[in-house]
Amino acid sequence: MKQSKIAVIGLLVLTVVLILSGCGKKSEAVQVAPSAPAAAAPALLADGSYFAIDTSEVAPDWRYFVEVSVKGGKIVSANWSAVNPAGDDKKAWDMAGKYNMVKFGGAQAQWYEQAQRVEEEFIKIQSANLPDAISGVSITFDEFTALAQRALSLGPVTQGAYLDGEYYAEKADFGDSGWKNYVSILVRNGNIVNVNWSGLDREGRDKKAVALVGDYGMIKASGIKKEWHEQAQAAEAYLLKTQDPKKIDLKSDGTTDAIAGATMTVAEFFTLAQKALAPAKAASGPLSDGSYFAIDTSEVAPNWRSFVELTVKDGKIATANWSAVNPLGEDKKAYDKGGRYNMVKFGGAQAEWYEQAQVVENELIKAQSTDLPDAVSGVTIHIDEFTHLAELALQNGPTAKGPYQDGEYYAEEPTFGNSGWKNYVALLVRGGNIVYVNWSGLDKDGQNKKNVASTGGYGMIKASTIKKEWHEQAQAAEAYLLKTQDPKKIDLKSDGKTDAIAGATMTVSEFFTLVEKALANGPRTY
Repeated sequence: MKQSKIAVIGLLVLTVVLILSGCGKKSEAVQVAPSAPAAAAPALLADGSYFAIDTSEVAPDWRYFVEVSVKGGKIVSANWSAVNPAGDDKKAWDMAGKYNMVKFGGAQAQWYEQAQRVEEEFIKIQSANLPDAISGVSITFDEFTALAQRALSLGPVTQGAYLDGEYYAEKADFGDSGWKNYVSILVRNGNIVNVNWSGLDREGRDKKAVALVGDYGMIKASGIKKEWHEQAQAAEAYLLKTQDPKKIDLKSDGTTDAIAGATMTVAEFFTLAQKALAPAKAASGPLSDGSYFAIDTSEVAPNWRSFVELTVKDGKIATANWSAVNPLGEDKKAYDKGGRYNMVKFGGAQAEWYEQAQVVENELIKAQSTDLPDAVSGVTIHIDEFTHLAELALQNGPTAKGPYQDGEYYAEEPTFGNSGWKNYVALLVRGGNIVYVNWSGLDKDGQNKKNVASTGGYGMIKASTIKKEWHEQAQAAEAYLLKTQDPKKIDLKSDGKTDAIAGATMTVSEFFTLVEKALANGPRTY
């Protein structure tokens, strides 16, 4: 969403100093305005989007922020990132290999990977009161906890008029003063949440940083005795308040009486802000707001059953999640992040599956279309299933919210039965609805019951009055649950069978019992 930047901006943020500063220090914990403690979510939080951004420094290398989403009174997602002076998002910057704490700082994992682990811990415990140490995290996260607390204390934000993203505009050339001024803007939840007005000279020095250390010299001629960076901040604060670069009364000389604390020319600031925000106009799109979902049903018992979730706000695709579930109900992204998939080690891939999936998701959000290019930078995995499922999800329309907590559920029998099988049930819940069910079993050799039946090795069809194999009747029971959404809504006979499910004459009572047990157990933790 940005226009091209002059090269020296890239050089500015690629220093080793910047790399090391990303690790953070306890003594440099972010400062936020005092607020009532909100470290936990002990009671139901109001549903909505929460946001807080660090304002403690004038011109930091990275200005950190935290986004939190609450549904059903619970924290369901979190995003900890930062924005640099040129408006680049830290996670996107890092995923593109331009931050690289592992290479330049000797870290155990990239910054964005460690940030994701902090986010996951926050969601898991439903509290910003995080433990002192989190497995797999070496960066300090005081700034995250402070900002998360601040975001929750501020309450849900009101949706603004712009499309979320990072926006940038700069002057065409260096002015007579030797500076090429620029404006970068961060939009979250439709609101302008960060503005940076600065400039670069031909040596790559940042105007705000130069003014901050007293080397710009405006204060000497200023009638209000304020340096350039202070007056620039006053203009930025005005835009943050009005949320509209057109809402300013300018004089013919480019100054204004509307901004207390700024007597210098500000016309170029508002012109650049308008230019930067031109692509951010959030005209309502053709999609209805809500959550969309689709899951692959093309195979009987795949190793991974892929699915796609989309969220639409103001008619635009705001979030996307591409993942999959295995027969035991484990989420592929969580499985991969736990080091158990590992395409890099075992397949020689350039990045892990979940990392490449995130790149594809971001491309969809950027393009606002499932018509993605054949090749996406940084992606070697096939994306056809993603685009197909995303299209299907949009065709299905928004889903109605169901009664269950989102997650992956599992239950199994305590012992192997007389038949030699230990049966189990795995469930996937999204949008509060049961969207996937797998009823199967394992024998002592580790063979999967559904796989054995689908290849003709189980033998139920020989004795079946409806000539259906075990896996086919199991699928009929699964389909019944997907339709009713309640394992208690079944009339069972004394022998465990039912007349309610067309296509299943075998005993199904154990299936519904295991489903009840799985839902009672609650979602898996990773």
